[in-house]
Amino acid sequence: MHHGTLSGASAGTGKGATFTLRFDSLPTPVEGPPDLQHSGTKQRRRPLRILFVEDHDDTCQVMSRMLRGFGYTVTCASSVKAALHQIETEEFDLLISDIGLPDGSGLDVMRYIKSRQNLKGIALSGFGMEEDVRRSRQAGFVQHLTKPVNFQKLGAVIEQIAP
Repeated sequence: MHHGTLSGASAGTGKGATFTLRFDSLPTPVEGPPDLQHSGTKQRRRPLRILFVEDHDDTCQVMSRMLRGFGYTVTCASSVKAALHQIETEEFDLLISDIGLPDGSGLDVMRYIKSRQNLKGIALSGFGMEEDVRRSRQAGFVQHLTKPVNFQKLGAVIEQIAP
């Protein structure tokens, strides 16, 4: 489904095996998502400040790099505790948060934020049933996107809801 290749090789019985999984890399966006570059991307005096909450290191690195490539300022947190600390010490324009976190839920992060300020949020989850979306919205998220995240859709949603 991701248009990659998987190959395997072995020198024989008892000699182990090597498996190689290859994917084409995505080019780093320079000016923003292609569908937004010429369609009226909001002009801002300063970059949009995003708190990105994700406990999986590789996903966090790739997503934050992509968001920075779109021109946003990104601060990462890998847990509810770290996210709440960031909220208390920095100002953000938008929250993008995974729902499943090691010490709680992205729903907890959004509820905490909503009790203190009017910050919009985008929920990311491997689950996208009606009940999952309903819980995200009840917690205060404006949008619920299902993983794997489509970068162009995420960029469009950010531009749609960002201040």
